[in-house]
Amino acid sequence: MGPRKCGWCKSVNPEDRTNCVNCGGPLPIPLAFEVGEVPPPAPRVLPARFKRNKLFVHNFGFIFGSMFGGMGCLIVVVFTALMFVLPSIGFGACLGAIFAAIGIPIAWIGVRNAMRTLDVLRQGVHAEGTVVRLGEDTSVTYNGRHPWLVEYTFGVDGALQGGSVSSFDPVLAHVERGHKLWVVYRPDDPDQNSVWPPVS
Repeated sequence: MGPRKCGWCKSVNPEDRTNCVNCGGPLPIPLAFEVGEVPPPAPRVLPARFKRNKLFVHNFGFIFGSMFGGMGCLIVVVFTALMFVLPSIGFGACLGAIFAAIGIPIAWIGVRNAMRTLDVLRQGVHAEGTVVRLGEDTSVTYNGRHPWLVEYTFGVDGALQGGSVSSFDPVLAHVERGHKLWVVYRPDDPDQNSVWPPVS
């Protein structure tokens, strides 16, 4: 199997570890083998580094939106100041306001989605899931590569619910259809779910 990347802090760990040497979070089970331990009861304590990364450091929506919105706010300030010298360039402030109006909501949506995921991981009810499909997530390309996409189902009140996880983590390459894994979900909205432990 080889080294495993921690889904909480992205540190690389020896394959014989069950918890991360860096943050102590439970490592993803080598998915070609057993399902692993039942998730601990809620509320679960999540590693601080994982929460920070999820909310800000590895949150594309937050990063892109903050850059776009921040650039827009800077343009507004600069062009507003310049309007006192050159009144004819006031259009620049309008352009900056448009950038800010686009960027700030994108950043907020990114943070809100991350908060929902963190809430599911902290408070979600656990269920045993079954892998139904493994492939590549062709909607995402990074350095000419697509991440793995694992789709799974789990039972909620006698009905099947679906979910998926997408990652470049090679642990997903060892998943097979029918493999069991743990899922945590919100009982009032099972569409909000995550594998446990998370895959980086």
